[in-house]
Amino acid sequence: MNKPIVSFIIPTRNRRRILEKSLSKIEQASKGIDKEIIVIDNASSDDTVKSIQTFFPLIRLYKNNFNLGSEARNIGIKGAQGKYIFCLDDDSYPLGDSVACGIDIMEKDPAIGCLAYRIEMPGNRFWTNGLHTSFAGCGVMFSKKAIDQAGGYPCGYGYYVEEYDVSFRILALGYRLVNVKNLKVFHQQANEERNIDEIFYRLVSNNVKLYSKFFPPEQAVSQISFELFRYRVIAEKENALGGFLKGLEHSFLKIFDNNCSNNNTLRADIINRLLGYDDISKKIKTIFVKGKKCRVAVYRIGKLFPMIIECLKTVEGVQISGVFENNSFFIGKIIKGIKVLSFDDIRSDSFDLILCGSSSLSVNDQVEAEIKGNNSLKEKEFFRVCEYDYI
Repeated sequence: MNKPIVSFIIPTRNRRRILEKSLSKIEQASKGIDKEIIVIDNASSDDTVKSIQTFFPLIRLYKNNFNLGSEARNIGIKGAQGKYIFCLDDDSYPLGDSVACGIDIMEKDPAIGCLAYRIEMPGNRFWTNGLHTSFAGCGVMFSKKAIDQAGGYPCGYGYYVEEYDVSFRILALGYRLVNVKNLKVFHQQANEERNIDEIFYRLVSNNVKLYSKFFPPEQAVSQISFELFRYRVIAEKENALGGFLKGLEHSFLKIFDNNCSNNNTLRADIINRLLGYDDISKKIKTIFVKGKKCRVAVYRIGKLFPMIIECLKTVEGVQISGVFENNSFFIGKIIKGIKVLSFDDIRSDSFDLILCGSSSLSVNDQVEAEIKGNNSLKEKEFFRVCEYDYI
């Protein structure tokens, strides 16, 4: 048997049926490619382990006595023999020839440490992470060298936000993180009860942990403050204020687990790279003719919204004519001194162009589609601050 060029890493827990489907799809999508498939069972109480041993005997199986969450991936990464590591969830799998094409992209450019796939979901939906300099954990390919040097997945997150931690460390090492539009992973999203309070608890506490870990205090406070504002608004909409408040309390009582804390504060130039500040600033400045007056409507409020507004304010002749949202819970709020209005309140005679205010690539895609589908706005110029590296 040839040495594998790619190692698939899949943690699982109590999802035998959907895992079986994913494994079959992975086999189809990687036919003819030298590979290994590694499954890490996070202490399943169903017959997941027996099923793998019976129906997928060639798969390398690791069995945990307790649930490690996303950290379980490190067991597979450590034992992997492939040059590339393809991390998936137990309910996700690659589409088409995206495995072979991903390998080809990384073979041609050794500077790429991480290839972030576009995540397709049921109902013709799609998704990327909230920062365009990060990846979605259910569909990502690493070079083994890069993920090893970065130290693998972090401890203490459980799930949610750990992808940003990995992304930050890979970028800090000088590797490229590339988002692709035409390479896709399908996320089946297993049908199970989602505890929305638990989700917001983790989102809040883990975001505080992330920025406290990597950012100098002043910048960490600024980014955390805005993240907490956003998550509180969204928690109100999702009826999950209990989870939000629990996460807030936990964050400021004990930001780091004693076993995980160390000084990881990064230099300002690296942080600018992690957030994509330089790219966003350059993109904004290329949109406008210097000195020519231009009224800008900013639509959608993402993780880097304050940074986008500050970039706009540095461009001579630019006037922010309004900030708009389709989330009713944002409407009426004041952000950076600007009142948030409803998307329905956008008047085409009040601005010259629309700029997306989100740093998520999939949100930029959605906003572009919304604008083009609106008869009163489709003739207006639309600009996105974030682009895919490969279309």
